[in-house]
Amino acid sequence: MFSDESFDLTVCYGAPLSYITENREKALSELVRVTRRGGTAAFSVNNTWGILRNALGKMKEDLFANGDFWRIDEVIETGDCPSFESVKFGGETSPEKHFFKPAELSDLLENAGLSDIALGAAPCLCSGNSVQYNKLAENPAAKARTEAL
Repeated sequence: MFSDESFDLTVCYGAPLSYITENREKALSELVRVTRRGGTAAFSVNNTWGILRNALGKMKEDLFANGDFWRIDEVIETGDCPSFESVKFGGETSPEKHFFKPAELSDLLENAGLSDIALGAAPCLCSGNSVQYNKLAENPAAKARTEAL
């Protein structure tokens, strides 16, 4: 355990706050506790639109064509993505996770006592992915889903 205000900079990289589905505020309070007053805390999280942009860039056509299975509408609305038993990463079941919206993340950080918050993200779903989007549009179900987003 680190002493209070031990670090000028704390980094929470790799989206760990997205995978903490319970006690997220407690985990964040620990990062704030060990960051020196006036210091910097840097975070990365999964963003609702960023994950869809990533899926488009990797041509995960199934995500868009089978949106009901993947619960795309629910994930976009709530940010909560359940674990999928049938989806494996390195032999492990895909974990439950949360995809943040900017205002939600900003509120979480402010409520934890942080200030001077700056957020950054990819500009839009198909930015830089026009080739992939055009290919995706060849699948009527996938095209309809992306147009509904």
